[in-house]
Amino acid sequence: MDWTTFVRTALARHNPDAFQLDLAGSLNNLAIRLSALGRRAEALALAQEAVELYRALVRHNPDAFQPDLARSLLTLSEMLSNTERYGEAAAALVDGIYSLQPQFCQLPEVFGLLMGALVGDYLKASRTAGAEPDLALLAPIVEILQRSVGGERESP
Repeated sequence: MDWTTFVRTALARHNPDAFQLDLAGSLNNLAIRLSALGRRAEALALAQEAVELYRALVRHNPDAFQPDLARSLLTLSEMLSNTERYGEAAAALVDGIYSLQPQFCQLPEVFGLLMGALVGDYLKASRTAGAEPDLALLAPIVEILQRSVGGERESP
């Protein structure tokens, strides 16, 4: 664990309301760094912990933290894919798509890049897992993406 994450963990224990968001972000970032170093098991555990912290934050204030949860689920899916757990990676991405969908539908210009990443990675993880993507889930999202970016996205 890097020193920033160590400090944020200690602070979050003493005052979770004030520091849980910072800790979740730090864990998510550390997971990405550890994965880049080939420390995949550690990265996966930290990504899972970050998702759980974001889930707790979403329970208290969904509008504020659902995009953060979606980003952390994107990271988690990457860590799962790195350990060849493609079905679980696809499931995490579905969770991320559902989490981001309300904000994305209201403000596609703000959340379009994140939703595009979730959808693209979901398609890839589904195909790698040998499963068909949920087209009913994706159809309205792809339609909004195509309108908001001028049709630059590939449809499923």
